[in-house]
Amino acid sequence: MDKKIPEEQANLNQPQELSGDEVALGNTGRIELPKFDATRYIGKKVQVIRVSEHKKEFKNKTSYYVKFTTVEVELGIAATKIIGLQIDEDNNIGWGEGTKMDDFLKKYSIDHYKDMLGKEVIIQTITKEGKDYLTF
Repeated sequence: MDKKIPEEQANLNQPQELSGDEVALGNTGRIELPKFDATRYIGKKVQVIRVSEHKKEFKNKTSYYVKFTTVEVELGIAATKIIGLQIDEDNNIGWGEGTKMDDFLKKYSIDHYKDMLGKEVIIQTITKEGKDYLTF
């Protein structure tokens, strides 16, 4: 037998438009989300579609890194890889021999990280704090 939710209660579950992009969400709380199974993507070949450069400030120190992003394998889910850059004594930003970036570029037989755009990569997973993430 199907239960019908009273109309007054049903309305509490629907967003109410206020002004601009502001809404009143009504009844919100913890919901059951589907578990993400990263293992089904391991070994899948995908293309890098974005190479972005980033700056980070932490405790009055500036650092830089590059983020590589693939096509989405599922709505809103893509493999990513983040590799830090170094700053030399003349404040030049780049990477040195034997660094993670240098090894990464050699692996893909390219001279600069911007050349990763359009490259095909194979998805792997990495686990951080008990959560699986897609990388390559």
